[in-house]
Order: sequence, then structure tokens, then C-alpha cells
Amino acid sequence: MPRSRNIKPSLFKNELLGEADPLLTILFTGLWCLADRDGKMEDRPKRIRAEIFPYRELTDFNGYLTQLEQLGFIVRYSVDGVAVIQVMNFTRHQSPHNTERASELPEMPLKTPVCDMPKDEPLDNGSVTVKESLIPDSGFLIPDSKTKPPKSPKGDSVNYDKFPDQPDPAILKDWLSARRKAKASHTQTAMDRIGGELHKAKAMGFAVDDCLAEAATRTWRGFKADWMKGQQQVGQPATRKIKDFPTE
Repeated sequence: MPRSRNIKPSLFKNELLGEADPLLTILFTGLWCLADRDGKMEDRPKRIRAEIFPYRELTDFNGYLTQLEQLGFIVRYSVDGVAVIQVMNFTRHQSPHNTERASELPEMPLKTPVCDMPKDEPLDNGSVTVKESLIPDSGFLIPDSKTKPPKSPKGDSVNYDKFPDQPDPAILKDWLSARRKAKASHTQTAMDRIGGELHKAKAMGFAVDDCLAEAATRTWRGFKADWMKGQQQVGQPATRKIKDFPTE
């Protein structure tokens, strides 16, 4: 049963949703209304589509849910055959009425079997395969006053509020030094745009420190999340050769 929820203005300034299909923003806010007081709901794509988009013909609706999970806004998992969607940071941004019933859905384990539903998976949710996946760190998704922005180096008038995480001060210093040597612009607009790319890279599994360290080492004038594709992640071997990386 849908419920009334709050919407913060910062939702519409989120870089990940802002650059994605607008239907993802509608879907994400719709999931708030369907979720219980703990931010959970049954992972039933057909029913969710009927509640949020009753008049739209969306042949690949499950693909939209998959995209939200890939961006880190939701987690899909299964416990004892019960498929569940957990809206990340739900209780941090919503204040359910005290008359709402406690959730009856299973809790998400610390290391959870996440529903592996590819983009082209049919809408029938009767068969779900699972894989082991760590719960993503999604604190940056809807910024609020509790989120601490990265600190600027001493004497730096530009802030790094749009970065998803606090970078290591030494790595940040090396990266800024490399940018100065490359004569790259150091403006608030440039840092905000790079922050958006760092959010994308984080959704791909790359930490902010790794991105900045790589950019400093390669002396990239700018930064694009796609440049990190093929690079070594934690527990994974590198598969891309040095000559394949961009030089600007």
C-alpha cells in the first residue's frame, strides 16, 4: 500500500540521476512510497510497475530497477526465497509515521546474496539467480547537512563538495600538483564536473583515492569515469595495457 513520503530538493541536483533517464528519478521516488518503514519492499517488478507507472507501456521495466541498483540507489537481495528491494539510506531521509507497521521482510545480511537481474531479464520475477556482493556505500546519493564534504588544501579557495568521499590529503595534493603542471583549469566548475565523474566511477567500483592517484600518475588534464574501465579493482587482476589509457 503506497504511503506519503518526503522529497528533498537535493534529489533533483543528484548528478547520477540528473544524467540518467528521467524515469529513474520518478521510479526512485515511487519506491519510497511503496517501501515499508524500513525502506524495504518485495522485489516484484510487475506489481511495482503497476503501482508507479499504471499508464505507461514499459517493456523492460525490470531494466530500470537494475539501473537503480547499478547506480547504488537500491540493493536487491534474496533470503530464504523471498526477493527484497532495500532503498539505501531510507531511514536517513524519511520519517515514517509512528502508526506504520514494522517491516515483515527479512533483513539484508552484511554480506548479502544480491539478486542478479540483468538489464534484459524478462519481467517475470519467478526465477532469480543470486551472487555474493558487499553492500555498497551509498551515503552520497542524496546529500544533506550531515554529509561532511572533502576538506580543501590550505590556501585553496575551491571546494570539493561534489566529490563522493573524502580523498586522502596526500593524494589530493599530488593530483592538484599534477593538474597544475598540466596547466589544467582549477575552477569550481571544473571540480564540480570531476565530482560528477567520480560518482560514476564509484558506482563502477573505484574509490576516489584510486581515481585521483591514477589521474595524477597518468597526468590526465581532466577525468572521465570511463577512463577507469579495465583498471585493477580490489581482488581483480588488471586487464588493460598502459598504452591503452588516455593521455589527456
